[in-house]
Amino acid sequence: ARTGALGLWQPDLTWCGGLTAGLRILDLARAHRIPVCPHRGGEIWSLHLIAATDCMDLAETHPARWDTPENLLWMDEPRMHDGVISPLDRPGFGVRLNEEMV
Repeated sequence: ARTGALGLWQPDLTWCGGLTAGLRILDLARAHRIPVCPHRGGEIWSLHLIAATDCMDLAETHPARWDTPENLLWMDEPRMHDGVISPLDRPGFGVRLNEEMV
């Protein structure tokens, strides 16, 4: 951050330590005036980070992967409509665990 080596940060909440780590990364980036656009931002965890903070209103997502067998662990994930994807209005992250996958 201090050297300005990167002009955009893309933390991946799956790999950086979750929402708490994502918030810490966002605070550090904000302190150095570096914009943040979460990597895999279309996933349910990152959507909540974007909605609850001043992250860029952008989310990288790959709709073609949503219905592949390895990505059916979470049921009722939010879907993109007209280029917009929003967090669900349900408790927690709004999804259900597909118990057949565990």
